[in-house]
Formats: sequence, structure tokens, C-alpha cells
Amino acid sequence: MIVIAAVGRKAERMTQLELIQQTGCLADLVLQLLSKLGMLVFSVRIRVADTSPRVGRWCMEAAARVYGKFSMAKVLLIAGLLLLQLMTAPGPHLLAANKAEHVEFFEQRIRPVLAQDCYECHSSKGGAEGGLVLDHRQGLLEGGDRGPAIAPGKPDESLLIQAIRHDVEDVEMPSAAPKLDAAIIRDFEQWVRMGAPDPRDEPPTDSELAADTEWSAVMERRKSWWSFQLIGDPSPPAINAVNHPVDRFIRHHLANTRLQPAKPAKPQILVRRLTFALTGLPPTQKQLHRFTQQHGRTAAINQLVDELLKSPHFGERWARHWMDWIRYAESHGSEGDPRIENAHLYRDYLIRALNDDIPYDQLVREHVAGDLLAEPRLNQELAINESLVGTAHWRMVFHGFAPTDALDEKVRFTDDQINVFSKAFLGLTVSCARCHNHKFDAISQEDYYALFGILGSTRPGRSAIDLPAKQNANMTELTGLKQKIRNAIANAWLGSADDLPSRLLNVSILEKNPDHPSSPMQLLGMVKRDTKGSEAFAVAWQKRVREWGAYQESLAAYRRTDYPVQADFTKWFREGTGLPTASSQSGEFSIEPAGDHALLGIFPAGVYSHLISQNHPARLSSPDFRLKGKNTLWLRVIGGGKAMARYVVENYPRQGTVYPVKELGDEDWQWMRFNVDYWDGDDIHIELTTARDAPLLTKESDQSWFGITDAVLVPEGAVHPVEPRDFLEPIFAAAKESPPESLQDLEAIYIEVLKNSVNAWKQGKADDGMASFLNGCLKDGLLPNTLRELESVKASIERYRELENAIPIPTRVPTLAEWQAEDQPLFDRGNHKKPLERVSRRFLEAIDAKPYNTKLSGRLELAEDLLRHDNPFTRRVIVNRVWHHLFGQGIVPSTDNFGRMGEKPSHPRLLDYLATRFVEDGWSIKKLIRLIVTSKTWQQDSRPSAAARETDPGNSLLSHFNIQRLDAESIRDSLLVAADKLDRRLYGPPISGRINRRSVYVQVVRNQLDPFLTTFDAPVPFSTTGRRAVTTVPAQSLTLFNDPFVLDLANKVASSVGDKDRFIRETWRRLLSRDPSPQEQTQAGQLIDSLQSKYTELARQRTEIQTQLAEERREVNAIQDRIRRQLVKFQGTRNEKQSLQLKPMAHWDFEGNLKDSIGTLHAEARESARVENGALIVDGYGWANTPPLPKTLSAKTLQARVVLNDLKQRGGGVITVQTLDGVQFDSIVFAENRPKRWLAGSDHHQRTQRFDGTDELEAVNKPVAITIVYQDDGMVAGYRNGKPYGNPYRTDRQIFGNEKTQVVFGIRHGTSFRRGRMLHGRILDATLYDRALTPEEVLSSVKGNNGYVSKAMMLAAMTPAQKQRLEELNQMIRSWEVELASLGKPVLANQAYADLVLSIFNMKEFIYVR
Repeated sequence: MIVIAAVGRKAERMTQLELIQQTGCLADLVLQLLSKLGMLVFSVRIRVADTSPRVGRWCMEAAARVYGKFSMAKVLLIAGLLLLQLMTAPGPHLLAANKAEHVEFFEQRIRPVLAQDCYECHSSKGGAEGGLVLDHRQGLLEGGDRGPAIAPGKPDESLLIQAIRHDVEDVEMPSAAPKLDAAIIRDFEQWVRMGAPDPRDEPPTDSELAADTEWSAVMERRKSWWSFQLIGDPSPPAINAVNHPVDRFIRHHLANTRLQPAKPAKPQILVRRLTFALTGLPPTQKQLHRFTQQHGRTAAINQLVDELLKSPHFGERWARHWMDWIRYAESHGSEGDPRIENAHLYRDYLIRALNDDIPYDQLVREHVAGDLLAEPRLNQELAINESLVGTAHWRMVFHGFAPTDALDEKVRFTDDQINVFSKAFLGLTVSCARCHNHKFDAISQEDYYALFGILGSTRPGRSAIDLPAKQNANMTELTGLKQKIRNAIANAWLGSADDLPSRLLNVSILEKNPDHPSSPMQLLGMVKRDTKGSEAFAVAWQKRVREWGAYQESLAAYRRTDYPVQADFTKWFREGTGLPTASSQSGEFSIEPAGDHALLGIFPAGVYSHLISQNHPARLSSPDFRLKGKNTLWLRVIGGGKAMARYVVENYPRQGTVYPVKELGDEDWQWMRFNVDYWDGDDIHIELTTARDAPLLTKESDQSWFGITDAVLVPEGAVHPVEPRDFLEPIFAAAKESPPESLQDLEAIYIEVLKNSVNAWKQGKADDGMASFLNGCLKDGLLPNTLRELESVKASIERYRELENAIPIPTRVPTLAEWQAEDQPLFDRGNHKKPLERVSRRFLEAIDAKPYNTKLSGRLELAEDLLRHDNPFTRRVIVNRVWHHLFGQGIVPSTDNFGRMGEKPSHPRLLDYLATRFVEDGWSIKKLIRLIVTSKTWQQDSRPSAAARETDPGNSLLSHFNIQRLDAESIRDSLLVAADKLDRRLYGPPISGRINRRSVYVQVVRNQLDPFLTTFDAPVPFSTTGRRAVTTVPAQSLTLFNDPFVLDLANKVASSVGDKDRFIRETWRRLLSRDPSPQEQTQAGQLIDSLQSKYTELARQRTEIQTQLAEERREVNAIQDRIRRQLVKFQGTRNEKQSLQLKPMAHWDFEGNLKDSIGTLHAEARESARVENGALIVDGYGWANTPPLPKTLSAKTLQARVVLNDLKQRGGGVITVQTLDGVQFDSIVFAENRPKRWLAGSDHHQRTQRFDGTDELEAVNKPVAITIVYQDDGMVAGYRNGKPYGNPYRTDRQIFGNEKTQVVFGIRHGTSFRRGRMLHGRILDATLYDRALTPEEVLSSVKGNNGYVSKAMMLAAMTPAQKQRLEELNQMIRSWEVELASLGKPVLANQAYADLVLSIFNMKEFIYVR
């Protein structure tokens, strides 16, 4: 060591230090205080770069210059010490070795961390936030705005160390990143303590900085994170007397911390823990008794575990966990919240798969690419392709409503898919790399767009899951029979040729287009109309010949035009058995599935979905094409049964303001036009679907079909398509060969052409003109087409229909549709308007950057990459998820994030052991669960020792079991089990939360999540939820005390009370799986006695008040009835009998309150709704609702008088009848589909069609009375002010059940505020009839001649004495009502017992497992 002394405690740092640094001094100078001399000693580092004498002379000269005022004795003393140090200093070779070791430490431990975590914000070439630069030594020493970053030799005084320790608030580094590992912080401390050796003499050059910060280098450093390491194959540590591998790993960790494992849990605790963990249900009394009484704990546990794993309820329990991982939902959210039809089939698929213990690797393949597997998993019992169902999760994305930027929406929902996929199966947040390389993990932006390209090469789809044999049922026989029918019909037509002249005599001109022929016979009719003699025929015929010539020229111009997009159906994508692989030839035909007609039509060449059956599924879509400029899209289409045609922008599957969908319903050819100017620059494709095969917009029609012959994109100013008249081509072709000179000649041509066309059709040689000509003759009645006329064909037609009707209606699920593989451009900083180079479709480059060599999307390859041996994530993630659901916390607590922002595993070797054994056990989830729950670790007591509370408060070492709150579904299911009301049937459509089935079947509609489950932290389905929140909020206790569903179940538990003490014991066993303690038995009995006494007294008081109320109400009714009879008699328009016939079920006049003046359906105001000046005021935020209706409603009439605040509002409901959950409803709705129009609103528009009434223009200035009548036969009619409003229509009938239905006002439907459903206005009165009124009755009811008399009318007719008495009586009634209300609602006979049950429901022991 070399010692340099400085005089005085306030001496400043020597300028020679800079010199020493410049000469590269590297030896340690010892800090030493020469107290007698009052000297302060500094330590610096020097490099011995010269001979010792030279250094000695330099040091003496430096000391002399600085401290010249000291005596020579002092200088000599210092010099002597310096020489002594030099004499004993290590030689040059040893110092060089130390240098190399220190530099290596910096390069291996310090520089990589600085480059990875610091250079982005603190480098010479980039940002220098806070003035701090860390990419060279001088920057560290000089520091930034806060001073030097390091104090060499003094880690505790170094700002850099304080920042990475997070010692200083607002200076935590790295910013916006997890704290560095403790080991890394220790490395930095050691480095500073060594003097901060740093060979970086100068700021880095661009190439040097790039070498440190380029992605490949950063990725390699980040791959050192634990989760990117390959899975090891550790052996369980050897522990005496411990055999179970899980226990050996856990006990080994506990031994290292000197913690003891807890004792085994008591049998009654363990049995409850097991049944909830494996089935989500409490133990049955039989299970509880058998387990607690059986000798041999291990055998009892193994027997119960095996029983539970075989239970069908196992699949229900673990399917719900899985549904969290993939954010299961049955609707798409946003405005309208459209349902995902048959989403529940995916849930049922999970239940079956988990019950059958389908290997996890198979389930992964099915989830990623189940529709592409060469050998899919087939369920012969259900006759479905199970693998195909697995892909449904891809379509459970959130979709915004009518986005104005379709590509932005595509990016958003694809990001949704990537986010959920990568978290669920890889435990990685790949979506964080959308705009830049991942901030913390070895995931590049190119990784993100590689996955984006895979999913972007698909489209939203819907596929039939039935096995091929089922989908192709009767196909062979139908195909053969169809050819037989063609021949027989052709022969019948040829045999009836003698009747053709008489049929031609009956030709008439079609009125819809009297000047231009729209069918073959219309041409003949036009010529007949214009012919008045032999000369006139020539003039009339030549006129049509000229028109035909002009048409041919127009057609030629159209065909010559080179359009940017023209249909080439060989390149279109076909889905469904209804679509053959090749386009149909001219003359194909379809048979009517029912009715008196034989043929539906004969068609030109094109693509058709119904040539065998309208039952077959079909979806046809074009390749994508990019729009440029202003264009109109033209489609030549035909269809029926609610088939649809649309253009799809950037794969957006919903409809909306700029996303039109047109229905094919008139079964006639048309040019369908779409203006696509708005989408200039976007990619679109054309899509035709049958009613149930649209990716999202399905419609209820089992028999549906479409056909298309042409599609063209017409730029602005280009030639438009021509309305085809090919049905006339055979006539003019024949006439050109032999020009007609008379009508008779023309008729002869018709007959000859018809015969030739029939013969050609019979032989399968008809061209488009012949096919269209024959089809026109069918429509015009020139050819026989009824079964009565075609007697020889009738038997074959009936057999064909029998076979067709036997074809099962396909079961469809939402899927992805493969179309055209395309690599995705990388978006600059995630901006979809700035595409850069394309990224090859592949897996994560940290594992394998090789591009996929496939013409498909790459999903098959992606599935295999998830399962490859060198992928360390998939196996670790799933075993950690299972561990989490069994222990309440994963070995990696952050179950969805194995990256640096997540947490490290508490037992990494155990995690790898489980992952390895999982594969060895055939990827069996059941075997994994069995392995874990049969460990002593899982069976421990949940009470921690004092040492555990002190040493391991989070119980990460698992010295005891974690107490866990039941999830929302298990709490609800436990309530049902407690009341013995749980319906244990498996599978089926989603249900309301009020239905007594397991919670896994409760509907998951994004905008209408079940309130009970939500209260207990059921996840919102917007992202992967591997670890649910566990909150404790007042709403939970309030729900368990006040929710009608819970109250009803508590009453059912208490409904069979016998002996009090026995009831208490049985209730404890049923709800808590144990007997009550003596103290609990006594306290419960005392509670029941106390409550019964209280309720008896309340019942007595209530009876007295009700007696008084009844007397005073009778007197009020007597006065009012007398006045009412007088007024009705005075009206003279109806007798008493008629008045009773028209009497409403309920009427609300809103005169000061919301009471039903007919019955007991008194409404209650919600939010801002209020009664004011004889009207219910609804301002767009409030509404009112009634209690459940006491009877079932089928036929009904809704009526209301309303004044609207404005006519621009859309979708508000006036009066609605709905189910209690607000899902099914019928409503008087204003302007939902069309501005200013009234309609009969219904759930998903199932019973809604247009009345086509006039625009509402008066409702803001004066009241209008709107009535909607629903008849038993499905007829729905609207009335405005008593007069018919538009046209009635027929639809399905909705039955609203007794005690399951309510009336709401001011909201279209629902149980809470929803924008777009609320009415803005005043409802003056409303009436509900439990039958369908006739038009006369509607008019009479609106005019007031229905025998109903309002309160205002009666009041005006009363004498002063009657008014006074009525006021006195009403005042007494109000007083009694207040007193009655203060007593609360009437209670049941066993209410005290029900209250005891409620109190147990609220016990922590009931909703927790120990």
C-alpha cells in the first residue's frame, strides 16, 4: 500500500488524484489517521506501471509540493512510510493477476446488467436522464444531477447502490422494472467495495454500444432468467422416513431453515379439503362418515381421492379453472354485447376431456389447431369431433362496436388472442412486445409479430363438429335419387309438350317491370301487347330485337372491362358440406324441401349451398383484397332462409353503421350493391353464409341457402354490371336462325326452345341461357311444377324429402378458419399505420427462430413447438397452475407471468421434478393431482407454528397448509348443496344464476356478469386469470344475508325442522362437515329461542295492524266503487260486464306514487327515476321495476302514454316485460333499429321485426299512446293512439313464467343502468293486459271507454264530505302502512331456524377451507 497524507481534517481532495487516475494507478491505498500529526489520509487506487524507485520519487515529490509547509521531519516520516509500503508491496506479476480478476468480475457480473437495465436511459449515445451516463468509467465517477454515482470503496455511500437497493424514494432503479435480484445487488456492492474496477476508459463508439445493446446480446443475457433455462431432472432429496417425492423436496427446504412441518389435518378437515379441491363441492354425509370412521388414514385418503377423481364433478371443477386461464366468455362485450352462439359447447368439451383425463399435450394441440389435426379425437357416442371444439377459445375475444378503424380493431383483438394464449400456455407476457422488444424478458417485437402472422392468417369462423358420417348422412342416396328425379321431371315436361300452346295463351305481362322483360314469358307478353296485326308484329318484334342488341353491347362492355377485383371462385374458400369443392355447372337444380312445388329452381353456373339439402352448413369467402379510391362492390346472389351476404373489413365479424349485412330472403336473383368508399386503404373480403354459419351474426333458421354467380369491384366511373337476361338468349338465338313473322311463329320458337332446353337439361348439357330460361318458365308457370301435375315424380320427391329431413341439423361452434398464410409486417412502435418489414411466422426466437415452412397459418407447428422438449415453459406452467389450485399459491406465485416481472419459484427443483414426471406420467392431469394431494405436505394442518409465523409468514416453504377462501362458484354450489337443491346434471346451455344448477353452467355474458359470482371475485373475462383476487368487502356479507337467492336457500334448509337439537347437529354437519361443539350447540339453541320469541311478537303486532288496514281500505273501496259505478254508468258506452272483460292485469297511473291501482305490482324507482306531476320521470339514468308477476304470461298487451324529451334518442324502453335477470324480454322500444320508429323490442331481436310505421314527430310536444299486442299464435301488432302502426308480423312466442317475470319502465331490459337502453322522457301511465286486445279494444282503451276510471276522475266526482272522509281514511292507512313497514317483511314459520342457517352461511368456516 502507498499512503498519502493530507494536513487538516478539512483538506480538499488532491488534484494529483486525477494524475494518478490518468497514469492508471491500481494498488489499494490504505486509509489511516495519523492522529498525532492531525493528518487525514485518503485511499486511492494506483497501478504500479513503473519501477518502484520512480514511483517512490514521484510520491515524495508530490508530498513535498502539497505539504511543503510541514517540517522535514514530518515529510521524512511520510516518505519512510511510503518506502516501507513499496518494499512490502506485491510484485508486478501479482498485481497484474489481480487486475485480470477484477476486470473479469466487471465484465461478467456488472457490465451485462448495466447494458441490459441502464443503457437505455443512461448512455452517451442515447438518453442521459438526470445527466447520468453509465456506459464509461468517467460517467460513473462524475455522476449526474445528484452527484457522483459511485464512491469507490464505499458501497453504502454510493448513490448507484442506494438506487438499486431502492433505499431512496423516487430514485429506484431500474425504473419501471422489477428490483434487481439480491445476488446482483451483492455483486454491485462487492464491485464498489473493490474500488469499482472499470476498463471502459472512453465512451463507447456506436458499434461498441450496439454490441452491448443489440437485441441478440440482450436476449442472450435475458435468457439467463430461471424460466428460460431447460427443465432439469432432479431427484428428490433423501430424507429419513420420508418416501413421497413432494414431501422430500419440501422437508429438505424446511430442514435448511430449521422449520418443522405441521401435524396432519384432522379427518373432518381433510375430507372437506379434498372434496372442494377435486370437485368444488362439500363432502356428502356418506363420504364424511366413511372417511372419519375408516381405520387406516392412508388407505382412506387413497380411496377417497380415487373416488373423487372418477366423479363427473371433477371435470366441472377443473373446467372452471381452465375457463379462467382462457378468459371464457359467451358474448363479445361492448354495445349490444352479441352472444357467441354455442360457446357453452367448449365448456362441456373441457368437462368431458378432464373427466376422461385426456393428456394435456393432446388438449394443447386441440386448443391451438384442433381443426387441423390429421387424426382428430372423435367422440363416437356423441358423434362429434372433439378436437375441433378446442379451438373455440380463440373466438372468445372482446369486439368493439362498429369501430371506425377496422385495422386497429383487428390489431386489438389479435393482441387479445396473443395475450391470452401466451399467458395461458407459456406464462409469458408476449403482448408487452407489441410496440418494442420486451422491456424485461427475452421476447422480441419480432416474436410478437411472428405470432400475429399466425393468427392473422386465419379468420373468425364457425364449423360443424358432427362426424363426417353424420354430416354426409344419406348423401349417396340423395345424389342418385336427384338424377332419377331430373330424368323423370324432364320426361314429364316433354310429355306435356302438347299443352304448351294452351299455356302460352295464358301468358300475361308482369306488372313490376312492364317495359323490360324479367322472364321469358314476359317477353312474349310484351310482343302480344304491342301487336295488333301482321304488320304490327314485325314492328313489335324488331323493337325487342333492337333492345336485345343494345343489351348485348352493354354486356360486352361489362365483360371487356378490367376490374380490380372479379370473382374467381376457384380461389375462394369453402367451408361446410353444402359447398362442393368445384363450382356447379349450368343446369344444377334444387328440390323444394316441403310444400306442393317440386323444384325450387334451375340455376346457371355458380356456387350454391343447397343443391343436395338446405340443412347443410356452408360459408363461402373470397381472398382479401385492398381497396383503393372510391368503389362499389357488386354481388350477383340468390338465397333464402335468412342467409347473408356481406363484405368483411379486416376480419371484423360484427355488423354496425359501416359494416352492413344483407339478408337473402326473397329467393330471386339480384345484384346486391355495397358502397365501400369509406374503407379506402383497408383489406376486405366477401362472405356468404347460411343463417347459422356466420362467424358471429348467426340467425335462427335451420334450413338456409345461398348462391352466387358473379362478384365485381367497380371503381368510380367504371362500367356497372348489367342485369342478366340470359333467360332470353335461347329465344333470340333461335329467332336469328329462323326469324318469326307472326305471333304463332314466335310461340313455335318458344315451344321448340323449351323442348331443346329440357332435353339438354336432362342430359346435363344445358348452358346458362337454357338453365335460366327453364327457371323462368318454372316461375312463369309454363312448366308443370306441382306434385299434382307431376304425379309420376311425386313418390321420388317424397322419398327425397324424407331422406333430406333425416339429415341432422349440424352442431356448430365458433372456430378459426384457415384461408391464406401471410407473414405479418412489423408495426413501427405498434402503430398499425406504419408497417415495416414482414416477420416470418415462427415460434419464440429464444427457443427456435426457424420460420415455419407451411402454406397454412402455422398453428399446427405452433402447437408442436409448445410441446417440444427444449421449451421450458409449457410443462412448468401447467404443473404450477395445478399446484396453485391445490395449495392456494403456486410454486411460482405469479401463475401467468414467468418473466422477470413475475416471481421466482419457491422450490425450483420441485417444479422441474413435477414437470418432468408430468410427461413421464403421460401428461395426465389426474395423476399429477393425485401425486400432490397424497403428499403429507398437502395433508398438513393449516395452523402455523410460532417459528413459521416468524421465519416464513407467507408460508412459501409450506410448513403448514394455506387456509383458502372458496371461489365464487364453490360458495354458490355449497349453498345449493346445503339446501339439497343442487341439480347435478352435466352439460347444457348457459343458465341464469337463479337456476339450481352448478355455477360452472351460469352464463358468462360480458355486460351481464352474474352479480353473486362477481361479488365473490369471479373474474371478468378480459384476460387470463390464473390467480383470482380474494377480497373481503361488505358486499359479500350483505349478499349472504340479503340476496333473495340465498334467503330462499336458507329457508329451504330450515323447511324440515323437527327436533331443535337434532336440526342444529345436522345443519352443522351439512354446512361445516363436523359436529357442533357443546358451546355452539347451546348458543345455537338460545339464538333460535330468542328469535322465535321475537317473531311471535312481531306477528301479533302485524295481525293487529293488518286488521285495521283492512277495515279502512274496505271503506275506501266502498266510496271509490260507488263513484266508479256512477261514472261508468254516466259514460254510457259500456256495461259492467264489458268493463270487467277489458280490465287490465295491472295499471300504473303515476299519480303521486308507483303503485299498481289494479293489483299488487307496485313498482320501485331506481337511481334517478321519480314520480312528479302525475308522471314517471326517466332521464336516461333511472328506471323502475315491479316485483315478480303472480301468473304466467303468454298472450299479452303492453300499453303506455309517453312524452319524449327528444326524438334523437335511440333504444330506450317504455314498458317491458322481462325475466328477473333481464335476459328475455318484450318491450315497447323507441328508435332502436331505425330513428324515430317504434318497435317491439326483444332479446337479441328474436321476436323483433319492423312494423314499418311512420316516423314519430309529435311525442315531444304531446303524449302519444303506444300499444303492442302479442297474440298466442306469434302475431305481433303495434298501435299508435289506438290506430294500427305499420304492419303486424308473425314470429315466435315467448312465455314468461309465474314468479319469474317482472315489469320495468324506462329501460329496454336489464337489472342495472346500461347506456343505449335507457329512455329520456315522461311516462304518464302504463297498462299491462294478460291477453291480446282486439283492434277495437285497443282503440277503446286509448279513448278511455274501457270501464276504467282514474283517481283524478273519481276525485272530481266526489262531494266535499266524501273527499274529507277519503282523506281521513287515506291518512290513517298511510300511518298504519308506515307502522307495518317498520315491522319488516312477514317471516316464515321457521324463520328463526333460517336465520341460524344464514348466520352459518356467513361464518368464515363455511366459505373457507382449512
